[in-house]
Amino acid sequence: MRFLGDDLALNFINTAYGVGKGARECLRTDADVLNWLGRAELPAQASGIKRGELVRQALELRQIALELVEKRATGKAGNPQGLNRLLEAGSRYSQLVWPRSGPPALATHERLGGVEGLLLPVAQAVADLLSGTDFRYVRRCEGPECTLWFLDRTKAHSRRWCSPALCGNRAKVAAFRDRSRTA
Repeated sequence: MRFLGDDLALNFINTAYGVGKGARECLRTDADVLNWLGRAELPAQASGIKRGELVRQALELRQIALELVEKRATGKAGNPQGLNRLLEAGSRYSQLVWPRSGPPALATHERLGGVEGLLLPVAQAVADLLSGTDFRYVRRCEGPECTLWFLDRTKAHSRRWCSPALCGNRAKVAAFRDRSRTA
């Protein structure tokens, strides 16, 4: 599993990548989804979930997220109905936390269990990306065989590849070979 997108929603979309024989699916089982959630530092405790339901809903959410990101990237309107269905399942509440030393603070929690509770932070990240991010900096890797998305957070906003070590290096090696052949 690669976390190259610099954004939780894009990293989730990137759990399927590559084309043809190089295509990879990172979310094949409920355990894979729980592993990804844990690596993304999201709650990953599942109990009482019907076997296969978590991966089924995660794949559905990923497809919805990908379609919405692709629409937004091309300036077209998307249909947020599927994403909104999951977002509506949330139930936020606040609690005052007052440590022995220091001032009190307000903590916001989600009261939701099951599959929806596990996927709600991802759905919220997708909604935040779509509504609150300058999409000029949401890009698909320029690697010819790469399908990964990323948020360009570089100072000059000139990032072209999912990773300089992966696709960036391949592009540089290919350019060097092309120059060597013509020389």
